[in-house]
Amino acid sequence: ALQNRMNDAGAKPEEQIALAQAYVWTYPASPHESDAQQDLQQTQKKLADQRQAEKDAEAARAAARAKLVQRVQARDLSLGEWRDFLRDMSQGDLVKFLGRPTSQTRDYWIYAGDWIADPATKQKVGMEINFNAGRVLSVGEAPHSP
Repeated sequence: ALQNRMNDAGAKPEEQIALAQAYVWTYPASPHESDAQQDLQQTQKKLADQRQAEKDAEAARAAARAKLVQRVQARDLSLGEWRDFLRDMSQGDLVKFLGRPTSQTRDYWIYAGDWIADPATKQKVGMEINFNAGRVLSVGEAPHSP
């Protein structure tokens, strides 16, 4: 039964560890005790490796987010990156990251200045952010002033 559970690809490592540990404690004189002990150690290592991989992935996500925030502060994002970053952000959070807008209405805010590189002219232009119920709905280039 232990071997079946240890070889079951769908079994959770925590369940396998509990079962192997119970076997080792319950049958210390069993001829299969060393196999159970080895299964226990392998499964514990597998679980530890999974946890470490999760920690590493979280650290990588945090580092990527910190780098993105630095690029936000430097106004060094493409229009697509601005859209992804600001998607569904609240107006309060927007002010935390970008400061107060140059001008605003209830439905949209304009950030004038060097925010987005215009693909046609390669010049940096302002950004218009449209809202729905106080959350970012869309991001685009600000209308050019005549």
